[in-house]
Amino acid sequence: MINIVNLLLLSATSDALITFKNSQLIQQSDISPKGPYPNGVQFPCPGSGCTMYATQTLANSVGIYKGDKHMTSLDKIYKVDNDYLVGYHLEGGSDYRIKQTSTISDTFKIYIVSDVAVVDISFGLSKPLDASGKRIVTILSARWPISFSNYVGVSAPKIYSAGFDSVDHCKPVYTSRSVANAADSDIGI
Repeated sequence: MINIVNLLLLSATSDALITFKNSQLIQQSDISPKGPYPNGVQFPCPGSGCTMYATQTLANSVGIYKGDKHMTSLDKIYKVDNDYLVGYHLEGGSDYRIKQTSTISDTFKIYIVSDVAVVDISFGLSKPLDASGKRIVTILSARWPISFSNYVGVSAPKIYSAGFDSVDHCKPVYTSRSVANAADSDIGI
């Protein structure tokens, strides 16, 4: 059951490295040896740091580095608790890099969110989601389609294909005319 005002989708529809004001979305093709960043993607963790979320575990095929020091790998970042992704926190710094360290046969997405971002947000998997009381929910998925149905809420929802920190600057990909319309909708995104 979905009970939200804004639903943000970071799914298989995004096919490039995307940088928002306080977050960044990186996928497997960005850091592959034949991709646009074969030596990895650098990213900052301003202030007290940032939190990383991954769509799946790939053993240690993807490494996170601070300078030349290996900090962790994707298999340690990917964690799920009650069908929600649990983030992995990195301390503040400007010299982080994520890079592929061995061959990967499956796709993944990594969402990096700066601690300077102040939001009420949950990171859910592509499963039924009850987001009661949440204003914004981010669904991070490397698979599609994602289905929106069985809406229950007090106001008509909007669905964006953008980061939570870009809602004010983006147009929604779906806007319900009413709560009743949203309740009767079954949309594949």
